[in-house]
Amino acid sequence: MAGHNAYRFNPEAPHAYAWDTPALNIGMDWTKPTEKRKFKSLAEVQAAVGQESGSIQVDYQDHGRASSLVREDVQRLYKPEDYDFSPAPARR
Repeated sequence: MAGHNAYRFNPEAPHAYAWDTPALNIGMDWTKPTEKRKFKSLAEVQAAVGQESGSIQVDYQDHGRASSLVREDVQRLYKPEDYDFSPAPARR
């Protein structure tokens, strides 16, 4: 699997990714005010700011064994051995 990072986004969130930097046309001059950009997908980030080109967007089924948390049971303890975050065979 090629890439640098793997991100899972909440499809219910109003935006999935935020990028705050000085204006793109002035470089990384942090003495200037930052611009706040929000994106719905990793593809939008890659196209708009030219970053994360080696990264991928994943979901639970892309891992060996992973599932979402039980939001109604915030005190639940999870056993690490019940999870496998290595890439599923289709992602390798």
